[in-house]
Amino acid sequence: MKLVLVLVAFALAAAVGHADDDDDLFGESLVSEPQETTGGLEETLLVSEAVEIGGRYRFDVEAAGVWTDAFNDDPRYRDADEYTLSTELSSRLFFDARPSRDFRVYGRMTVSYPFETASAEERNLQDVFRVEELFSDFAWRDTVYFRGGMQTLGWGVGTFFTPADLLNPRMTMRLDPDLPRRGRIALRASVPAGINNADLYLLFPDLPDPEPLDAGIAARGEVVVGNGEVSLGAFYRRDAAPAAMVAVTHSLGDLDLLGEAVLRYGSERVLVEESEGFPGLSVRETDDELFVSAMAGLRYTYSAAESTWGFRAIGEYFFNGEGYGDPTVISGNRDAIGVLLSDGSITRDDLVTTGRHYTVLSGELIDLFSTDLSVGLLWARNHSDHSSIILPSVSGTLFNRITLTLSSPINLGDDGDELAPEGNRLVVSVGASIGGGSF
Repeated sequence: MKLVLVLVAFALAAAVGHADDDDDLFGESLVSEPQETTGGLEETLLVSEAVEIGGRYRFDVEAAGVWTDAFNDDPRYRDADEYTLSTELSSRLFFDARPSRDFRVYGRMTVSYPFETASAEERNLQDVFRVEELFSDFAWRDTVYFRGGMQTLGWGVGTFFTPADLLNPRMTMRLDPDLPRRGRIALRASVPAGINNADLYLLFPDLPDPEPLDAGIAARGEVVVGNGEVSLGAFYRRDAAPAAMVAVTHSLGDLDLLGEAVLRYGSERVLVEESEGFPGLSVRETDDELFVSAMAGLRYTYSAAESTWGFRAIGEYFFNGEGYGDPTVISGNRDAIGVLLSDGSITRDDLVTTGRHYTVLSGELIDLFSTDLSVGLLWARNHSDHSSIILPSVSGTLFNRITLTLSSPINLGDDGDELAPEGNRLVVSVGASIGGGSF
């Protein structure tokens, strides 16, 4: 534990180095709110004679040293067990056309490296050119506002945990909340009523041979109450667990209180239980069970025009009703899990976020000394198997269009734990964002 504190202190002290608040440990910011790319549709349907075209170019390089068994009785700090060098080269492109007041077409795609599609392992044309959004906005009598096509959808108010997000297939812990969600094909109808709003969704299935009844439906209402907002929603599809959600926010000045919960009739994931026959585990039927999951959190932001720095912090606790109270069901039956994976009884997605209780705390100092220098620290813990991740980072600009990031992710736990799959592990990395930016 002393080593952990030393490393954290080292990362914080390194603030005299170089960094960037637009390209830190998590890409663009240590924390951000996941948002549906909508807002009030009546505000987006504005006339523009020109088609707006733009995007973001990104070229990142990262060199890292990896220490496995980093905190044993005879730790080694000079020679790493492994050295890595990775690159990320991509460009996100978009167009936005608004030929009339009640009609808009928007598209967004990403082109990424490597470009070879024939010989590159596990990479095809859809990985190189990925359409993320392609939709139109239109309205009926300035009363009902529609959005149809591939669009980014998301419910919930959490940053790291969003159990109330019924529009995306599975809820997992998002330690990288800036990672964009891929759009899904849907038709959304929004009916504003003053500052309140009601949405109805028709979700089209992503299946090889879908049938009409494979489509899903969802509805959500948002009501502003005082300094906060309450959202109520429900989701139904015939081959999925029906669910209902509630999300609440309340503002106390710079402090926001967050909460959301979901009730499911059945589980979205395949659960397993110990059994006497081979291989020692069997699939558990959950069609007639109720599952409750919930998140409670705080978000604090300080920023003043006369200040030379800013601060933001987030704390979230997540109760996963679909998790395992005894983590050894998974960790103690690795061979049986392998058998179930090989015969298709479960998938890798069924082994994500398997704990019952989680906590994430994060803090970030930004714009230090009237520059874009930032220092961040994130801690995540699975209280079921007692594994943790500590993510300190320092980032800032070396000079125009060159930014540097120093980070030191630390995994703490036993081999096979969710947040420490390789046991205690230390990574020290230096990354650079070269010539990136929006256009």
